[in-house]
Amino acid sequence: LENFSLIQRAMARILLALVLAVANASNSSVNLRGSAASGANDTEAALEEAEDSSLRAESVATGILPSLKSSSASRWQWCCGHCPGQPYCSPYSQRCYPQKWQSYWVYCPSPAPPPPPPVIAPAPPVPLAPAPPVPQAPAPSIPPAPPLPPSTSMTLYHITSPEVAELIVAGNFRPGSSGWCGGAIYFVPVPHLLKSKFNPETTNSGAIIEAEVDMGTTCLGTRPDGCDNGFDGQCCLAGDGTGTAGAQAAGCNSIHFNPGDGDEYLIWNPAQVLSKRILCEGEQKCHDICLERFGESLCVG
Repeated sequence: LENFSLIQRAMARILLALVLAVANASNSSVNLRGSAASGANDTEAALEEAEDSSLRAESVATGILPSLKSSSASRWQWCCGHCPGQPYCSPYSQRCYPQKWQSYWVYCPSPAPPPPPPVIAPAPPVPLAPAPPVPQAPAPSIPPAPPLPPSTSMTLYHITSPEVAELIVAGNFRPGSSGWCGGAIYFVPVPHLLKSKFNPETTNSGAIIEAEVDMGTTCLGTRPDGCDNGFDGQCCLAGDGTGTAGAQAAGCNSIHFNPGDGDEYLIWNPAQVLSKRILCEGEQKCHDICLERFGESLCVG
């Protein structure tokens, strides 16, 4: 058996020498297969065949390498294990190739890619507990508005001349310089002036002004017995003194005074007159209006 192995090896070497000679002759030709590159491939194939034949003869003798008659599975397991990343392999030389030039080269399929890592589903969100309600402070209670004071306005009348009446309505009243309670603006409660109230030096007549007057706080003035001074307010006791000064010192805005012949109302601030108009002109016409509104008892005398 040993001599037979030596003989096989010698024959393989002779065969290899012959193949090399044939390969050199093929390289001298410009194109045996169509191109120089093809010649190079043929040379590689011839060398591969020679080497494979030698290795095959040796494998038969020693049983170290699988022969071409071995199963394709055995050749693939033995050969492709040496060629990671290459599609073809020679089962005898263990060389790896990008293309298949020989029919007995083994195809080495690329290993299947590893399976992708399992997708881990994200954990469901943890529900957050609702925030506790913020306590709402009760809205501050608004105290009700204080009730309005009762109206202190009065409809009063002022007797004067038609000319002066026109000036007053176009402008405003002005306090006089004298009177029972001193200098002020005097009114009566009806559109009629008693003869006893006429002052022959200062009183004018012929027209009556109707005015809406804000009386504010009113002081009640009184006339002392036997006092006849109807000029500077000395006979008008009001508030903390006499006349308009005494009433103003007591916080009053007006005076209600009766000297003995009927009521009079007076103010000293023209801004308290809210509205005004000429009610009538002429003695007869004004008298008729007074009778119609207030009756004979208040409009005669």
